[in-house]
Amino acid sequence: MKTLLLRVIVSGLCLGPIISVLGQDPRTPISSLPYKITAPGSYYLTANLTATGSGAGITISADNVTLDLNGFVLIGGGSGSVTGINVPAAQKNILIRNGTVRGWTNGGINASNATNSVIQGIRLSNNSAPSTFFNIAGLSVGSGSTVKDCFVAKNPNSHGISAGSASIVSGCVARANSDGAGIRVMDSCSVVGNVSDSNGTGITMGSGNRIDSNSCTFNLNAGVLIPSGATNNLVIRNSARGNNPNYNLAAGNRYGTILNLTGAGTGA
Repeated sequence: MKTLLLRVIVSGLCLGPIISVLGQDPRTPISSLPYKITAPGSYYLTANLTATGSGAGITISADNVTLDLNGFVLIGGGSGSVTGINVPAAQKNILIRNGTVRGWTNGGINASNATNSVIQGIRLSNNSAPSTFFNIAGLSVGSGSTVKDCFVAKNPNSHGISAGSASIVSGCVARANSDGAGIRVMDSCSVVGNVSDSNGTGITMGSGNRIDSNSCTFNLNAGVLIPSGATNNLVIRNSARGNNPNYNLAAGNRYGTILNLTGAGTGA
């Protein structure tokens, strides 16, 4: 009997903390703008949020941060030159996911100073730059980062997606970013399975990249551009149609199957 009673007491002591922990949300809610993240952890939006003043909507100034937009919209509406989500310093291990960023005047997400970031499942639209300033993009990340399953459209005076060296861009759509490239990467990146449509340039790059299985259509300039001085790129299994020209590849690079499509959708 004493043994049974002891077991019941121990079980109660063990279950109490477990139930307490399960009843709490370890994440930090964000319910107004502007908001500054200064400590590692997980943060989430509680509603659609609109900026009312100057400065970034959300500033991330810590490593190891997860920001879940939770399906909501981060809307620019303040004065001056403002960014939706800004990582101003050399942070690392930032994850931003699941929502929409639109209407900001200095880029939608600027994580170009951060390394090892992941941006996933984000829609960015109508995020402009103050002028034609190609260091700004609708979405920009630093080296060693991943941009996956994002939709980036109508971000004038800037690139759609800009990624630092050794990054991955996959499964994204960059459309109608009228002045810059739909996708721009630095060196040693992998750009796979994306659509770049109706931008200034489709895809442009530095050196040592793999550009694989992308579709580039109706861009004002080249569909795939390897500028002079960029070398050791591999361009393979891409399709291009309605660009000017479809491919502009500098010497010192390799390419595999090159598919130019006519208006009827047949190879030419």
